[in-house]
Amino acid sequence: MLPRIALLPALLAGTVILVVVACTPLPRGIEHMDGRGAGPDQGWHRGPEVVVQPAGTARFVRGFVEGIDEAQIRRLVGFADALVAAPASPGYDRVLDELARELEAAGFRFATEGLGAESLLLEWLEGPATGPGWTPISGSIELIDGGGRREPLHAFADERDVERVILPVHAPSTHLTARVSRSLDELNPGEILVTEVSARQVLQRVRGRGAVAIVSASLGSYNTDPTGAGRHLDAIQARALAPNSGLPAFQISRASLKRIDEAIARTGSASLALSAEVAVEDRPQRTLVATVVGTERPDEAVVVSAHAQGPGAVNNASGVAGVVAGVTTLCRRIEAGELQRPDRSLVFVFGDELRGVEHWLASTRRRPVAGLCADMIGSRADSGAIALLEREPDPGAWLMFEPDRPSSWGGGKLDDGDWTPSGLSVLARCAMIDTGLVEGAWTSADHPWEGGSDHDVLLAAGVPAVLFWHFTDFTFATSLDRAPMVDPAETRRTAAAILTAASALASPEPGDLDRYLRSLDLERRLRVDAALDAKEADVARAWEAWARGARAWLRNLCLGIDEPLPTPEEEPTVDDAPTSEDAR
Repeated sequence: MLPRIALLPALLAGTVILVVVACTPLPRGIEHMDGRGAGPDQGWHRGPEVVVQPAGTARFVRGFVEGIDEAQIRRLVGFADALVAAPASPGYDRVLDELARELEAAGFRFATEGLGAESLLLEWLEGPATGPGWTPISGSIELIDGGGRREPLHAFADERDVERVILPVHAPSTHLTARVSRSLDELNPGEILVTEVSARQVLQRVRGRGAVAIVSASLGSYNTDPTGAGRHLDAIQARALAPNSGLPAFQISRASLKRIDEAIARTGSASLALSAEVAVEDRPQRTLVATVVGTERPDEAVVVSAHAQGPGAVNNASGVAGVVAGVTTLCRRIEAGELQRPDRSLVFVFGDELRGVEHWLASTRRRPVAGLCADMIGSRADSGAIALLEREPDPGAWLMFEPDRPSSWGGGKLDDGDWTPSGLSVLARCAMIDTGLVEGAWTSADHPWEGGSDHDVLLAAGVPAVLFWHFTDFTFATSLDRAPMVDPAETRRTAAAILTAASALASPEPGDLDRYLRSLDLERRLRVDAALDAKEADVARAWEAWARGARAWLRNLCLGIDEPLPTPEEEPTVDDAPTSEDAR
C-alpha cells in the first residue's frame, strides 16, 4: 500500500469481465434459499447484506475456500519476507523469480516456448526503473551520551534481520559520528537532526543547514498497538527516500528516541555513531505477468494485481502468496475438470506497486475490463486489522453514513458525480460474504474508496476496480511486519474471495442476474434511507442514480445487453427485475 494518490476521472470501459467457471458444492445455508430475503445471518460483515442464492459467486466459492493450500502460502511468505524487495533490486528480482517457479509448477510456460492460444502463459516485462536497484548490506546506530557512555540502539548485518529497515530505501552508505540536535530551528552545521517527522518531509531544510545526517523516529497514527501492550514503541518505520538524495538517513524506534532524550537530559548532550553499507546497481524494472488465455474472448482481460516490492510480510508478501496459491488452485481445478477454462483472459500482474500495472497497461493488446487488487490480505487478528473490501468510487466517498466507516488510512474525498457506476462492488461483496458462509463466519467490512494501491491505476484508465485488503494493521510499514504477523488462514480466505469474484465475472450466467439485482436493491434502499434520514436529499438522489447505472452494468454482464442508463421513470422496481426464467 502506498500513500493515497489523486484519482483521475474514471471512465467506465465496457462492462463484461472475466475468468473461469463450473459447478461446485454450495456454501452452507445457500442450498435451500429461495432468494426472497438476504438469507443466513451476515452480521459478521459490516456493510449492506446480499441476497443469498445458489447463483453468481456461490457457484464457485467452496472450491477456492477449501482448495487453497495454506502451506504454500507459508512457504511463499517466508521466502519473500527474508528479502528486502526494493524496486529493481536483486531481492525484488528473486521474489519475482520464485513466483515464476511456483507458476511454472502450476502449468504456466513462458511465451517464448511457442505455446498456443489455450496455454497458461508467463511473460517478463522490462523497462527503465524509477531509480537504481538498492540493497541494504549492514547498518548500525550507537548512542554516545555526554559522558562518553556508549549504548547500541539498532543494528543489522543481513537483509533478513528485523532491524534492516533502519536504512530507508535509497539511503547512501556512510560512517560518521556527530552531535545530536533535537530541533530543526537550532540545528547547526555538522550535526545530526533527530526528529519524529519523516526524513523526506524535512530533508531539504536539513541539508540547507549543513547537517551531516537525519535520524527519524516517525510512525503513523495507525501504528499504535491496539492491545495496549505498547508493541509499537519498538517498531521502526520502513521509509524510502528519493533516489540519489545523498544525505545519510536512518530510522529508529520510539523506544530509541526516548533513550536519546534521556541521555541528553542526564548528561547535557548526545552523539550518534552511524554506519551504513548499501549496494546500488542500475538494473531494469521487471514485471511478471501470468495469463490464463481465454477460450472465447482472449483479447478481453480482467486484471488481478499484487505488488511484489516492499520489506513487509503482510505488505505485501501475503498478497503475492495468496494470489499465487489461488492461481495454483485455479489451474488444479481446471486440470481436474472442476472448472472450465475462462471465456476471457485472466491476467495476474506482479511488480512494483502502481508501476507494474501501468507497465502492463502500456504493453498489452488485451482490453482490460475489470480489476481486483490484492494488497495486505493476510493480517493476524491481534494486529487490529480485519478483511476489507474497498469499493469503487461511489456516493459514499462524497458523504458517508452508517454502516460505512472510513478506515484509519483516511478517506479519499470525492465531489458529487466523480464516479462511474458499475456493479463490480456488489459482486465482490457477494464473493466476500459467500466466503464467510463457507467458513461459518468471517469478520469483514466494505467501505468507500480511499485509494493508494494498484486499483487507482486501473480506475484512472477507466477500468472498474476494487481493492481487497486489511487495516488497521499496527505493524503496517514497520519492522514488526514480518512472517509471524501473517495468518495463512486469513490469507486463504481473502484469496478465495478474490478468485471467486474473478470466476463469477469471467463466466456469468443469465440466472446470476436475479441475485445481483436483488443484492443491489438491498444496498440502494439502505443508502437512500440513510441519506434521507440525514436530510441529505442530494446524496439520496446520487445513490439512486448510481444504482441505475450499476443495474445496467449487471444486465450487460449477465445478459450481454449493452443499454444506455435508464432514466428514473424507466427504472424497474426490484419486483420487476428479470428472473432466471425471464433471462432464458
